[in-house]
Amino acid sequence: MSYKNISFEEAKKIIENEDLTILDVRSKMEYIMGHIKNAVLISSDKIKTKSNDILTDKNKKIIVYCLSGGRSSLASMQLKELGYKEVYNLGDISNWKDKLIKGL
Repeated sequence: MSYKNISFEEAKKIIENEDLTILDVRSKMEYIMGHIKNAVLISSDKIKTKSNDILTDKNKKIIVYCLSGGRSSLASMQLKELGYKEVYNLGDISNWKDKLIKGL
């Protein structure tokens, strides 16, 4: 079982209609410079060690994104390996057409 790649339009529809977690897997500095509203930050190198503490419901949908798509793909794969059921990879943040939030 693997994650699903989704477009901005698909992500937007899921976000508007469902309870989920938006996961930013970039660095803290990248997150501060602009992130999707309500996104949770877990850098890609911390997925295996921090996800169980922060993403406690393995049945809750998760949309993952990063800067260029590489880290979000890896993080999505790792989340599936850790037992998360519904993982969606938005890929790079340039796919996000709405306003980004600056700061923490």
